[in-house]
Amino acid sequence: MKTEAPNDLSPKYNVNFNLRGSLSRAMNPPLVVSMPRLVIFGDSSAIYLAQVSDVTGSPYPRLSCIKAQIYIHGWAVQPRDWSGVDADDTVKLYVVDGFELSAWDLVEGKKLRARNLVRDADLAIARPALDNLQTATQKVEWATLLEQAEDEWVKLTAERSAAEPGSDERERLDLLAADYLRVLRALREMTGNTAGSAASQTLVAELKKNLAEARKTAAPYLFSAPLVRPGTEQLNKIIVMQGNGTLHRTDSWLDNLNSRKMKDSAEPQVVLLNDRFASREWLSYISNSTLYLHDPKTLEEKSHWSPTPAPPAGARHALSTGNDQFWWTTDTGVFALKPNASGVVQLAWKTGAPWAIKQVGRYPLPQTPYNPPVNPNDLFDTMNVKAWLAKRSDPNAPLNDGMLAQLLLSDETGKYTTPPEGKSHILALPAGGETTTKWTNIRPHPTKPLVLVSDSRGVSTQCRY
Repeated sequence: MKTEAPNDLSPKYNVNFNLRGSLSRAMNPPLVVSMPRLVIFGDSSAIYLAQVSDVTGSPYPRLSCIKAQIYIHGWAVQPRDWSGVDADDTVKLYVVDGFELSAWDLVEGKKLRARNLVRDADLAIARPALDNLQTATQKVEWATLLEQAEDEWVKLTAERSAAEPGSDERERLDLLAADYLRVLRALREMTGNTAGSAASQTLVAELKKNLAEARKTAAPYLFSAPLVRPGTEQLNKIIVMQGNGTLHRTDSWLDNLNSRKMKDSAEPQVVLLNDRFASREWLSYISNSTLYLHDPKTLEEKSHWSPTPAPPAGARHALSTGNDQFWWTTDTGVFALKPNASGVVQLAWKTGAPWAIKQVGRYPLPQTPYNPPVNPNDLFDTMNVKAWLAKRSDPNAPLNDGMLAQLLLSDETGKYTTPPEGKSHILALPAGGETTTKWTNIRPHPTKPLVLVSDSRGVSTQCRY
């Protein structure tokens, strides 16, 4: 989809790859390449390339798809180098598939070279582990579809029972239920369940547990997406972190591969922070719920940091950079970590546990012991929250839920913004009460103190820190 203006989200053209949607494989966000003009996206099963122009788009004729040989862990693009006559003028796509790091020429649409990141002695263990992960992922995909189908079957049977016998609506629902039940039974058999709806729930839970075990077994042989160092650095241009704690570095043509064991294990992620003020680069990764920072040239460890309490075992981790800080996302907290000139990381900001949803200025009016009832909006309208906060005996004391809600819904002078008649404000606040929600994606601004945080309910909040 191409858009013409910042707020225009209407499709201008569509590039159809005839893909089958996945319920278990996360699709990577599109990556835009300026030369050649491409949009690249995909998941662990394949990478797709679309060629785009100002007026149209289509699958890239020279290389429309790279299918996984085993399991695609990630990819990255090295743009064309314009630094001089002897500069590398190719546009390379680096892909980690299974245990192989490969380089592709995007202009020519061909594979240039590949290097194996796993020792031959480990292949007998690594290959079955990744194959089992692929199988478990596929089974969970079908199980997720079965789970949704069972939910729809409950709704359909309830509608059918409520319809008047002999009516046209009942006849329509009878036919629909018969067709739907055939599909549902086929789906149950496909996932190994022939005992009905109750057994489906047990099966889905078991398959998800098996996937977690398969991922744990394959963890030493999972890899980060390739990290491409910017600038003229050539010797250690491409960096990949392996789940067994090994850091792989190579040049842009994959000629010289060197590997170093950093830790016993690591999350399959690695990031590079270009500190604008210190004019330094810092390399970072996560191992055993601890963030480590290294010099990218010497690999000397400069510092490390871990939250208290540490994220639970099996928690999801995501690492990114923005505004000269590392951003570490876990299920239970988001942390901004800023290195000083010596490479010592310090906590600069955190979210705490996932935030709760609060209704502010409630409609209809809540039941209270007051007579006549008090409209919360009328109460807030009579107050200036900034003046109220300034009079507190301890100005540094934490804000309670009411204070924070009113502050967020007030203008620069402290005047509360009343919702329209019959409406309520809904806010996500750092308040207690959330036990199942998890932090998911974050988007830190590259140069400003702004970050967009999202949770597993689909709630996104822009924060200033």
